[in-house]
Amino acid sequence: MLYFNYSTFWPADWWSRRSFLRAWWSIYAGDPRWVPPDYAALKWLTLRTASPLWQGQQAQPLYMEALPRRERTGHSALGQPLLAGALFEEAVAACVLHFAPEQGNGTAYLGLLRCANDEETLERLLGTALEAASERGCTRLIGPVGVIPAWESGALANQFHVLPPLHTPYNPPYLPDLLASVMTSLQETALYELPARPGEASPAGPAKLEPLT
Repeated sequence: MLYFNYSTFWPADWWSRRSFLRAWWSIYAGDPRWVPPDYAALKWLTLRTASPLWQGQQAQPLYMEALPRRERTGHSALGQPLLAGALFEEAVAACVLHFAPEQGNGTAYLGLLRCANDEETLERLLGTALEAASERGCTRLIGPVGVIPAWESGALANQFHVLPPLHTPYNPPYLPDLLASVMTSLQETALYELPARPGEASPAGPAKLEPLT
């Protein structure tokens, strides 16, 4: 177990949603391949009470913090163990739950899913999310999806060396295996590319008419 002493937060106002956004952002902040979204736009969408994201009581942010387990590195002169690692809780998982009990068998979607590379952490998040979803009449969780279920659904499984195309998901390489350890794959999709040769440079200056020969 990498973490202990978990805390769960259900933001319900402007201040707590700001904490959610900071926690969500911090989980991937150390990944050099992550291309962050437009922070101003995401802040506008997630913080405002009047945002369409929170209308109708059909979406709920959720995040978890935990203490990293510290490793013993030796002993002090007084014989006390010396521990390495963080002294404070850090964000380890976050998502926006979208409830859609009227769809199919009753579905809740895991929007903006973020999780540390730890199976127990993901299990805790999904267990908490599923309990909340069942109270809304939902019987299954589908994810990850984007800020709304129709955007950026799925997890990137390969080609991590390529910059993800616009409106496609990005996640650290560990996430597909982590999800597969707890959830069942619903479908697979593929994107294809065809390199295009650069076109010839446009001629400079005015056009010239050449006589026919």
